[in-house]
Amino acid sequence: FVERPRLLERLDEALEHRVTLVSAPPGFGKTTLVAQWLDRRSPPCAWLSVDSLDDDAERFVRYLVAAIEAATTHRLPETAALVAARDRPPFNHRLEVLASEMARLDGPILLVLEDFHETRSEEVQQLVERLVTTMPDSLHLLVLTRRDPPWPLGSWRARGWLGELRARDLRFSPEETRSFFRSGRPVPLSDPNVDLLQERAEGWIAGLRLMKLSLRDAEDPEARAREYSGSDRSVVDYLVDEVLAVQPPEVRGFLAWTAPLPRFCAALCDHVLGEGPSVPAAQELLERLERDNLFLIPLGTDRKWYRYHHLFRDLLLDHLPELTSADHRARVARRAGEWFAREGKVEEALQLWIGAGELDSAADLVGENLHTVIDRDLSRHELRRWLEMFPAGAEHGRVPLLVAHGYLSILISDLPRLGELLGEADGLLRAEGARSATNEDGHFRADVAAQGAFLHYWLDEPGQALESASRALRLLGSRGGGLARQHAIMYKAGALGVSGRRAEGVRLFDRAAAEGQADEEGRIGIYLMGAAFLHLYAADTDATGIYARRMLAVHETLPMQGFILGHAHYLLGAVAYERNELEEAAEELRQIARLRYHTGSRVYQDALIGLALIAKARGEAEAVACWAAGARASALEAGDPGALLGAESVEARLARRGDGGPPGRSAPRP
Repeated sequence: FVERPRLLERLDEALEHRVTLVSAPPGFGKTTLVAQWLDRRSPPCAWLSVDSLDDDAERFVRYLVAAIEAATTHRLPETAALVAARDRPPFNHRLEVLASEMARLDGPILLVLEDFHETRSEEVQQLVERLVTTMPDSLHLLVLTRRDPPWPLGSWRARGWLGELRARDLRFSPEETRSFFRSGRPVPLSDPNVDLLQERAEGWIAGLRLMKLSLRDAEDPEARAREYSGSDRSVVDYLVDEVLAVQPPEVRGFLAWTAPLPRFCAALCDHVLGEGPSVPAAQELLERLERDNLFLIPLGTDRKWYRYHHLFRDLLLDHLPELTSADHRARVARRAGEWFAREGKVEEALQLWIGAGELDSAADLVGENLHTVIDRDLSRHELRRWLEMFPAGAEHGRVPLLVAHGYLSILISDLPRLGELLGEADGLLRAEGARSATNEDGHFRADVAAQGAFLHYWLDEPGQALESASRALRLLGSRGGGLARQHAIMYKAGALGVSGRRAEGVRLFDRAAAEGQADEEGRIGIYLMGAAFLHLYAADTDATGIYARRMLAVHETLPMQGFILGHAHYLLGAVAYERNELEEAAEELRQIARLRYHTGSRVYQDALIGLALIAKARGEAEAVACWAAGARASALEAGDPGALLGAESVEARLARRGDGGPPGRSAPRP
């Protein structure tokens, strides 16, 4: 480090504002300066390095929350719950919840967003802009970027919210350049020649670093310094050639195998280099590169993960002949993808493998982690993001991707698309020697059969639904299966119920709930819900109420997903409505309204419809119109054509003189 007290003071002064923008082209020492400044400060610092994958707002928020929670004692539970919600809430609502929770943070916190130029998402830009307008005095935002974000910077300056450091501020002064050439491994240069290099590089730190590296081993540094004639790209290219030329073979080999990686650690490098040249252990080489100041940037204070300076990495990819081969880059991506996959870092493995054209390996990785990612994120936004990384049409001929797309189709009840996917998947699995016929739970065949049960049930084909569900359960055996088992049980029991065999369906749900209780499985609530709906359709309100109250009791010890909790209140509301206990029914339905974005959009709409019917029974015309309008707005917001038909149906029902019956639906909807 070169001590830069003038800039450290500028950063100290910037704390008087809400946000500090450090904006300059690559190579001006933005990250180094802020890291040096943070070494002198005591407030907790949440540091988020933004990358191109953060164009997805949900991913950005998830990592933002993780950075804050890792660096402080603060938690943002409402935001975290919305990110994992089954139905994607409107962006403005998510933004308001995050801003509200951030505004309640107490104690000084520094939030650093590095490489913010990497995201071009309008939602992410709006999100951060909203945070700036609502943040408490205890929070300060530091943004490191190569270009200005599209925020109202002029307005923020006028209001005293903005502190700024630009390229003109970050350039080395002549005094700092002299200090730089004398520090570390010094280069014997006279002050006039140092000043000449300063003038030619115009204080650009990356250029000066390259000059120092090239002069360090020169026979006559003074003469070499006088040869430099400018600071344009051709000079930089020349300097990089010189820097690389003096590196020993093991360093050149290490650079050639690690430059294609966006970030790396010693273990990853050792794995990648296992197919490359014989070199010392990666940790030893990383320490050497850091000592030699060879554009290696640590990510975090533990110095476990690193990346190359962006400009240096780009130049390495241009200048090392070993890196010009597409085959070489693909080999590095394959090896690195293997390591990330083994470590459970699925998204990074997919990025590498898909970029290298290893679509079969990437598809298999999706299959291996399919049920895990669905259980972790009911909204399936994460799974959708994985699938969007593949080129269009990549699912054809690949069973894991067909099954994954099938679960996305189920989420939005796209039955025609689901039928097409299942038809192709079934054909591939029936073919002799079909690859990827198994996943971590035993069989993709079980997934296909379980999805088929869903499809046939909603196509009003209970016999075929029963057959498909039974086949899925046989394939899965006694344990495992995740969402496939859940769908198989739900639609086998549902098919039994609509076929006049309700008692058998309830026994299946009871057995599944008991097994889940023994295993502390989070799906107990959905099996109790299924049994409750079977009783509701048979007009057995006593049994419906018993199962719904069991759901709430389980929630006390084994918290259920908001989707299931909302249905418990819906069922109790429906029972109370049937018994003409209107106030109790209204209170249960209002509980769902309070859970709006934590439960499903359909059950939320049903709650509004129920409240409209209750208001009509009481003769409250204004309330009827309000709740009915809310049901329509909810359907439009969710973009759900089926829900919109439901809203129109209830509007017609409310327009009639009679009440048409209780709020309810024709079948359970997991």
